[in-house]
Amino acid sequence: MIGVIGLHYIDLTNKKTSIGYYLAENFQGKGIMTQCTDALIYYIYEELDINRIEIRMSTNNVRSRTILERLGFTQEGILRSNERIQGQFSDSYVYSFVKSRVL
Repeated sequence: MIGVIGLHYIDLTNKKTSIGYYLAENFQGKGIMTQCTDALIYYIYEELDINRIEIRMSTNNVRSRTILERLGFTQEGILRSNERIQGQFSDSYVYSFVKSRVL
């Protein structure tokens, strides 16, 4: 397995969801997750009629941040001490992509 990508917390009432993904280190930097995320965004908007996609990641995750910025996500803020990574609390970025940006 080289990685996974999927939807979390699909909220059809408010037409929003979040994406989570992981890619094995030896496959990173090849554009794989950028292509997968782009394809999933298309599916979310065309098939599920979702309005808002959100992704949260550690502020230390530079590669993930690069993917989102390349795809046009907007950084909305930082959640302080949002998750524990290897026993230490870490801040998280919140990024979103809204359907009106692609219409």
